[in-house]
Amino acid sequence: MTNKNLIFLAISLIVVGFGIFVINDTSSEYTTEVFGTFTNVDYLDIDVNLAHVNVVAGDSFQVSVSQDTKNPKVAVALKGNKLSVESVGFDTNGDGIVLIFLNNFISNKVTPEVTITVPNDTYFESIVFDTGVGKVDVMVNLHADKISLELGTGSGTFASLIANDIEIDTSVGRVDIANIKAKNVDIESGTGNVTVNSIDSDILTIDTSVGNVNVANIEANTVNIESGTGNVDLPNVVALDVFASTSVGNVKLGGDFINSVTLSTGTGNVDLIVAKAQDYYNYTISSGTGGVYLNNSKVGDYVGGTGEKQMYVSSSVGKVNIITQ
Repeated sequence: MTNKNLIFLAISLIVVGFGIFVINDTSSEYTTEVFGTFTNVDYLDIDVNLAHVNVVAGDSFQVSVSQDTKNPKVAVALKGNKLSVESVGFDTNGDGIVLIFLNNFISNKVTPEVTITVPNDTYFESIVFDTGVGKVDVMVNLHADKISLELGTGSGTFASLIANDIEIDTSVGRVDIANIKAKNVDIESGTGNVTVNSIDSDILTIDTSVGNVNVANIEANTVNIESGTGNVDLPNVVALDVFASTSVGNVKLGGDFINSVTLSTGTGNVDLIVAKAQDYYNYTISSGTGGVYLNNSKVGDYVGGTGEKQMYVSSSVGKVNIITQ
C-alpha cells in the first residue's frame, strides 16, 4: 500500500471515528436561559468565538442564551455597570477557527443563539462587538459614546450606529450597516467587505487591505482613503476635503468636494466625478505612466487654473480620470 493510500486510510478512520462519537453522544441538553432584567448598564461587551448574536428592541433590557447547558459555550456576566456576553470553554492557544470548529463538531453541539433585548433610545458609554466565526444581526439603533465592531470570519448586519467615535474592523467577515452618524469614523477592511448606506461624520477614514468598501452616501468635513488591493466605491460624497491614495486597489469617487482634493495612485486607478465646473479648482498635476485625464483629455505635468480651490493629482502606474460639470 502506498504512502498516499495510507494517509487516505488514516484520515478516513479519523472521520469515521468522529462520526461514531458524534452519533453516540447523547449527553447534550439544549435549553434557553434568560438573564436580566438589567438596569444601569453603561458598557456592553460582546466577545464570542462561535455564536449567533441578535440584538432587538424591547421594553426591558435582558439577554437570553440558547445552548447546551451541559457544555455551555457562552456566559453572561454583569460586573458593576458592564454587561459581558463572552465565549467560554474554548482553547485559546492560537489555533483559532480550527479548534472552534473541532470543539463544536466533536461535541455535537448546536451553535449557541444569543438574543439581547434593548429598549429604544438606550445610551451606552461603550459598545463592543468582537466575533470570531459568529453572526451578528442588530435590528435596533445603537447609541453610544464609542462603538467598536471587530468581525473575524463572521458577518454582521446593523441598523443605525450613532456615536462620537466608531471603529469598524473586518478580517474575512462581511459588515452591512444602514446608517452611521459620528464625529470620527474609522473603517478598516482586511479581506472582508464593508457596505454602508450613509455616513455623516466630521472625519471619515477608510483603509482597505484586500477587502472592499462601498458607501452610498457620505457627508463629512474630511474624507481620508487609503486603498491596498481592495477597492473603494463612494459615489455620492459631500465633503470639504478629500484625500485618496491607492496601491493596487481602485477608488471611485463622486460628489461635491468644496475645498480641496488630493489624489495619489500606485498601480490602482482613481475615477473622480466632481459636481463642480473645471474652473472651480486650481490644479497641480504630476502625471506618471498611468496618465491623468481631465474631461477625457490627457494632461501632462501641469500647474495652473483659475479656481480658488485646490486639486492635487499624482499618478504613478495607475490612471486618474477626472470628470467635472
